[in-house]
Amino acid sequence: MVPIEPELDRVLVGYLDSRARRFGARTVRPDSPLLVDRRGEPLRRGGLQYLVESCYRRASIVDRVPRGARLHALRHTFATRLAEDGASAAEIMRLLGHASLASSQTYIEVTAGQQRTAVRSNRTNRALAALAPGAADR
Repeated sequence: MVPIEPELDRVLVGYLDSRARRFGARTVRPDSPLLVDRRGEPLRRGGLQYLVESCYRRASIVDRVPRGARLHALRHTFATRLAEDGASAAEIMRLLGHASLASSQTYIEVTAGQQRTAVRSNRTNRALAALAPGAADR
């Protein structure tokens, strides 16, 4: 279960309406898969991977994402942004369907590392470091 905000709900309703017109109302039931391929069959991982890669190509960023990680990169970005926006590890765990809190904790730690790097690169921090005792010896 994933909470759906009104903006996404409108997109999903439009998609489901379009799908019902294309494949018939029988394909849009509560127990039906959310995503289907061009034949109305449940979208499988390979089909989803193809769609994601097509989007990367259209955006001209295909060279920035390692080939084997393209689909997973979206999941990783989603989790990292959740962490950056203050979601707890438990919330991330539930949204990603992780069985272990340790899996979700990785995103929190990556975010903390990114924050430390940003602070270190800040010019004020560099100026303070230059004033610190022994800075000339570094």
